[in-house]
Amino acid sequence: MSVAIVSGAGRGLGKAFAERLRKEGHIVLPFDIDPSIEEQTHGLVADVSKRDDVEHIIDAAAALGPIKIVVNNAATWRRTPVNSSWEQALADWDYIMDTNVLGVLLLSRASIPHLVKNGGGHIVNISTYYVLPAKSSGTNQPDTDLY
Repeated sequence: MSVAIVSGAGRGLGKAFAERLRKEGHIVLPFDIDPSIEEQTHGLVADVSKRDDVEHIIDAAAALGPIKIVVNNAATWRRTPVNSSWEQALADWDYIMDTNVLGVLLLSRASIPHLVKNGGGHIVNISTYYVLPAKSSGTNQPDTDLY
């Protein structure tokens, strides 16, 4: 039986991906920064933007069986108006990029040696380009400046 790792699996799409992978017969290791993740089977609290956390997730998943699927689903945003202070804008930028971009690199890179060792597998990256409904075609609301 193969192992699937799902980041950002505490709710929403991540939780749905984890549930579907379980129904398909995979052992799923879901993780999230939300402590409620521990209510799910094998659920762990971890931050995809922290290398130590990601390495812990990979070790825990490998202990369950051969890792074959990694779903990079974790994402975040912050309400950052275009007229917010530089300090807020830069702090929010780091928070968003650390989760939405660095997290994909960390989880993917940490899982690749296992995927190779296990004869291959799949890395699925979930993305979006709008965090909220746009005010008009091709634009985000002013408080989603950084997203």
